[in-house]
Amino acid sequence: MTRTKQLKGLCSRCQGPIEFPALSIGLTARCPHCGRPTELLLAPPLADTSVSRKIVAWTVTGVLVTALGIAAPLIGLKFLRMKAAERRANQPAAAIPVGTATSSNPPSRGD
Repeated sequence: MTRTKQLKGLCSRCQGPIEFPALSIGLTARCPHCGRPTELLLAPPLADTSVSRKIVAWTVTGVLVTALGIAAPLIGLKFLRMKAAERRANQPAAAIPVGTATSSNPPSRGD
C-alpha cells in the first residue's frame, strides 16, 4: 500500500491552513475554514529575520576598531600634554640679566 505525501498550504482567501495530498497541488478545492474555492499551493517559507553571527561579529569588530582609532590619538595627546606641563614645571624660572630694562617704557634716546 503506497502512502501519498501530505503537503501544507494556506487558503488564498482566509489564510487558513490546508493539508492536502501532494498529487493535488495546483488543483482547486474548497477551503475547510471559509468554504470558498482556493488553489492548492504550498505555503510560502517563513522569512528568516535572524541576523547571522558573522554579520554581528564583523559589526562589533568594526565598532571596536573605530573606537580605538579615535581613542588612541586622544589618549596620546593627553599624555604628551601632561609630559609638556611636567617639563615646564621642572625647568627653573628664566633669570633676567641684571641691568636689563624691565619697565614697559622703551629706553629714551639721547634728546
